[in-house]
Amino acid sequence: LRDHLGVSRNVIVQATCHGADNSAMVDAVQASGGRARGVATVRPDVTDAELRRLDEAGVRGVRFNFLKRLVSAAPQDDLAAIAKKIAPLGWHVVIYFEGAD
Repeated sequence: LRDHLGVSRNVIVQATCHGADNSAMVDAVQASGGRARGVATVRPDVTDAELRRLDEAGVRGVRFNFLKRLVSAAPQDDLAAIAKKIAPLGWHVVIYFEGAD
């Protein structure tokens, strides 16, 4: 698709339905030959070793869902804890929310 559209690089964002199992997203990033980066979903108890593994695989951000139809509770507390963990890696945060919010 990337080649068909004439795009040289892209970002692959972890699908909500996979939760914190980032394996499919990581596989896709690694199959890109360095032309894609990933955005993961992680839990607050994610280890530094797992974050380093994701970073080495090409992940450069974390996604948070604030959509009531997708999550049972808004992850404000998780966001702060995870943001602190990913800061040394220089990753960004993606916040997914409804326009009305």
